[in-house]
Amino acid sequence: MPITKPALPLLLLAAALALSGCRKTADEAPTGTAAEPTESAADAVAADEPKLPKVDWWAPIAPIVARSYEGACNAMPDMKATGPIVVGVDGSVKHDSYSGTLGQSDITIMRIMRNGAPTASLIAGNKDDVLTIMDAGSDQPGNAQLSTGGKGVSCSDVKNVLPFAGKTLYSIYAKAITVPARKVACLKLGEMTTTALNFELRNDQLKLADQVFDLRKAPTEQMIFKPSVGTIAAYAVLDDKRRATVMYDEFGRLSDVQMTVDGGDSYACGELNRPRT
Repeated sequence: MPITKPALPLLLLAAALALSGCRKTADEAPTGTAAEPTESAADAVAADEPKLPKVDWWAPIAPIVARSYEGACNAMPDMKATGPIVVGVDGSVKHDSYSGTLGQSDITIMRIMRNGAPTASLIAGNKDDVLTIMDAGSDQPGNAQLSTGGKGVSCSDVKNVLPFAGKTLYSIYAKAITVPARKVACLKLGEMTTTALNFELRNDQLKLADQVFDLRKAPTEQMIFKPSVGTIAAYAVLDDKRRATVMYDEFGRLSDVQMTVDGGDSYACGELNRPRT
């Protein structure tokens, strides 16, 4: 399930939202100085904008998730023995008479190192259907659960669940979340002055100002895709003192960066010259 982060990142998020609001206010015309654009004019502008493809979160993770989750499977709520949960390479989810798809679901994927061994979890679904897959790591059996309409199935003692095979979430989603070197507008915690800092996320490294992190050594990673609201979040615990969150829109365009450093400089940053929506 999603990580419960300490209060400090929440303060940074508030600062990021304030920063976004400041940018918007700064480039808006003062009240009464210009007429509001008509709906037809706005539609014409939207029609001229290039149609960007949305990030496909399923394709990169499909080889890891797609399979038959066979084990001790029991139907809920009566706990009668039943067949496995089957996830197809196309994102389909099937069990007995149930058939659904992960295609437009919100999803949270997490990888955590415990005692030197990777564990992983995936939660995907909508208000009606939820698929949960848990990997306990260290060659221990995992479990998969499908809940739909108050019913569902739970499979325990599932072998080889979520075989990441040493891959990090960044390496799996690098094509979608890589950010070339650029300037971002940042607020340092405790200050109200915006500073342009260097930021990049590529080649297994995250850099902000003079902070450099090797994502291959991150003990915790989390990816959150929310097609329902058009956002993507990449979160990492970089070591015992440093945490980072990078936010994107549904097209993979950088939105916000949060960096928390215990006992050091913490920042909330936004994209410079962010396109108006």
